[in-house]
Amino acid sequence: MDLDRVIANHSYASVGSSPMLDTCGRDVLVVVAKVGYRADAHGVLEFDPCEVRFVDELDEGGGIRRPSDLGDEKPGTDVGLVGTAHPKPGAHARGLAWIEVAGQKHAAQLVGPRTFSARRGAAEPSTPGPLGPTPLRWDVTFGGTDDSEPTNVARLEENPIGRGFARDPTTLIGKPAPQVLPADGADGQPAGFAPIPASWQPRLARFGTMDGAWARTRAPVWPKDASPARWCWSAPGLHRETPLSPAMSIEVGGVRREGLWRFALPDYAVSFRWVIDGVEHTKRPHLDGVLVDADVGTVELSWRTSIRLPIKWQRVSAIEVHGRGEIPDAVLGTPTGFPADRPS
Repeated sequence: MDLDRVIANHSYASVGSSPMLDTCGRDVLVVVAKVGYRADAHGVLEFDPCEVRFVDELDEGGGIRRPSDLGDEKPGTDVGLVGTAHPKPGAHARGLAWIEVAGQKHAAQLVGPRTFSARRGAAEPSTPGPLGPTPLRWDVTFGGTDDSEPTNVARLEENPIGRGFARDPTTLIGKPAPQVLPADGADGQPAGFAPIPASWQPRLARFGTMDGAWARTRAPVWPKDASPARWCWSAPGLHRETPLSPAMSIEVGGVRREGLWRFALPDYAVSFRWVIDGVEHTKRPHLDGVLVDADVGTVELSWRTSIRLPIKWQRVSAIEVHGRGEIPDAVLGTPTGFPADRPS
């Protein structure tokens, strides 16, 4: 049964659904609603519909540009920033990039191009050159994979696509050094804002113990020690355990060509309603994702619900998505008085 056919969207959100197994191995339908906005250099908002995705969209460096929205539950709110940092004009070798959401700030230090060189019998990054446009991706921060021993490949589990990780540091000489560092400028640690893949730590550990015993006795049901946070994609330091309100202020610094980028989002969310065997169920979910793309000037917000499916899926007679709150007419670009809860 195509359950998308019974979904009625009465909101400004984009909606997508996908069946999957929940933690207990039951069939559930995940319904995701997303609202997108575009903000100009002055923080003026425009409604900008965004796509619901059930696969990761990769960036040019092998990391994630936009994460999959798949997941039956997500505690708290993920926060992410993708794009390219553009430094202030001038021959500066270092700069600071940050995102502040609802008053909480996360920063990284950016440095100009460097290479590893031999110093004091070890490989150390050279003096950085002038800082230019720097992608906020995981392949330009500390990390990497060392396949010098094909039968015993080593990798930094927190970031296997980065720079600077090697069994023998002398093999790094002449190679590019990291350009995105922790806010204190320390070398040897990954730092970033972009989403992290499910196969990286610390996220991988949240999927539980997938060992031989699990494969024999429980698969394909998730391990008993799987965490609800396995679907959370935020980089360390960016996830909010207490869910955020959609009515929030966002500030991005050291990234946009125009300088400091600030905007405030309207108080608009969604609710879900569904009917199984004539019984009505409702849910007002928390905001579980905020992804800012500085290159295109957009922000995507996501909400979800997980509907436990009966054995006969045809018993689901209705699924509805409704808007809660208002999006100002100026943001929508519509005449004054257009209803906030879009008619079906």
